[in-house]
Amino acid sequence: MWSIKLLLLCILLKSCTSKSPPRVETPLGIIEGTIDTTFKNKTFFQFEGIPYAKPPIGELRFEDPQDPEKWSGVLKATVVTLCQQYHQYNVDESGNYVTEGDEDCLYYNLYTPSLNQSANLDVLVFIHGGAFMFNYGGFWRPNNILDKPLVFITINYRLGPLGFLSTQDNVIPGNYGLKDQQKALTWIKKMVRYFGGNPNSITIQGMSAGGASVQLHCIMPGSAGLFNKAIIQSGSAINNWVLMDGTLEKTKRLADLMGCPSNDSVQLKKCLKSRTGRQIVESVKYFHTFQYNPFSPWAVVVDGNWASNPILPEHPLNLLMKKKIHDVPVLVSFVGGEGLYPASAMYKKEIYLETIDKRWNELIPHILMYNFTVDPKLMDTVSASIRKKYMKNQPVERSTFENLVEACGDRNFLSDMDKAIKLHSAGIDSPMWLFLLSYRGDADWVKVDKFQHTRIGAGHASDIMHTFRKNNDAPITNMLIDIIFSFIKYEHPGLLDQWINVSKNPKDPLDYVTIVNPNEIVISKSQYIGQRTFWDSLPIIENEKLLNITLNF
Repeated sequence: MWSIKLLLLCILLKSCTSKSPPRVETPLGIIEGTIDTTFKNKTFFQFEGIPYAKPPIGELRFEDPQDPEKWSGVLKATVVTLCQQYHQYNVDESGNYVTEGDEDCLYYNLYTPSLNQSANLDVLVFIHGGAFMFNYGGFWRPNNILDKPLVFITINYRLGPLGFLSTQDNVIPGNYGLKDQQKALTWIKKMVRYFGGNPNSITIQGMSAGGASVQLHCIMPGSAGLFNKAIIQSGSAINNWVLMDGTLEKTKRLADLMGCPSNDSVQLKKCLKSRTGRQIVESVKYFHTFQYNPFSPWAVVVDGNWASNPILPEHPLNLLMKKKIHDVPVLVSFVGGEGLYPASAMYKKEIYLETIDKRWNELIPHILMYNFTVDPKLMDTVSASIRKKYMKNQPVERSTFENLVEACGDRNFLSDMDKAIKLHSAGIDSPMWLFLLSYRGDADWVKVDKFQHTRIGAGHASDIMHTFRKNNDAPITNMLIDIIFSFIKYEHPGLLDQWINVSKNPKDPLDYVTIVNPNEIVISKSQYIGQRTFWDSLPIIENEKLLNITLNF
């Protein structure tokens, strides 16, 4: 009898001393989360899976995101979700890319060190990359960044054809992924104060497609007032992969693959809504020519050309040139090895590089994504010019891999970032800061021999791998987090007093800081990045050539 009483007492004491799950009362209902710690053992509260829209399923597929409904009882925010996707880095045993995730995915994940509504903490919202095709918010973790006093939030948004298919009319105008992001930012601003955040101090940060998204929010009218600072990493609103080419052709092809009518938008939409999300997403493989290239077959459209309520009323280059930009401080970064996406996948087996070498004129337009934007009669000439410039007419093999990486980085990222950075800075009164990370550290996800390939710097996304993933390279992780937090807090990235912000005159060279390693920081200046003058000389009908305008810088 006494043993039973003692056992009950022990259970009671344990329940009294254990930490109760955190609960927060919000306008939508009560949310229950969990408790975790940073890698330095600081406690924080996490709420994973907060809805910001109704599930985009059934009749809501290919529709604008709808506000979430209130719920009764307690919502347990303990599950990380990912939107349905054809994942470029998840391969099955047969070597096929895996389709994973759910259509019911419009959630955000919130992490905070305080639930005091008077805490007024700065808020950082991270928009994940993945070529508008794959990845998810919950992959990026808070356990480094929350050593700083701020609220950290990640979001999901619809991807691939479910997020960006368009019939180029009012039936399926497109840009659902961007609309999801905007809806998420709207609800975060409404809700974050209940989690200790300051709704008037929200910084949006993104890398690659996330970085492009951040710059797009800086020029999309509907995003005005939803954020106060912006961090753009390894992407811009005018990169070649951001704006979808061959939109209607792709949509009709997908309809044909699904056995749907392709010449009537209303019937096409109705039919696609009757197919499973998995069927639609798995069709992505038919839009890749080599490995997962072109890596972004479904992306943003200028829906102002046909939509009655467009989210992107004009071409991004037009908006930048007209200075239709939300005036907030901006921090921009790029890395030394941008072209390791997608080139790193080509290094895995020598046969991949041999294939590119033998089929250069056939494959390189898809890898560098000008397969829709060069006159077919000029395609081989353009491809030969690129080979001469970067490969020096040498074979494509592991010994010349650096050259291929540089071609991918310059074309797919840096040459257009050069224009976007200069125009963005010129179009705002607030300061813009720029830095280059060339250090390849422990968290660099690209597995390429850095000693053999000495010119290859930090791989695409390695900066955020250091920031938002566990690693054994504390000095660079701490430095990057300090830069981000200083910018959020003081509108200056800190690090060096001599750091000069980007000029307001686009004709001036770019001033930036190069992080060689945690102990070597260099003040840098370049007239252009990414061999821009070479790429501008080619007859690729994008940006200024598409719009028939002249850039005088």
